[in-house]
Amino acid sequence: PDLETALGAYEKKMFPRAAKSAKSSADGLKMIFADDSPTQLVKFFGRMQLLGKLVAPFQKLFGHSHVNHAG
Repeated sequence: PDLETALGAYEKKMFPRAAKSAKSSADGLKMIFADDSPTQLVKFFGRMQLLGKLVAPFQKLFGHSHVNHAG
């Protein structure tokens, strides 16, 4: 394919991924700068700790030491 076609195909895949990442970043900033930031951060990291415990058996089962965010 020509350059424009290849670029269009790349952008079609990357723009939704970039939008998802940008939303996550914006949500994180809102949490950090919220009036109740300390409470939100404690809850967030508590959920991450729970998620880590839930995922750990599967990581051991499949031999993965990290989560793939390539989506």
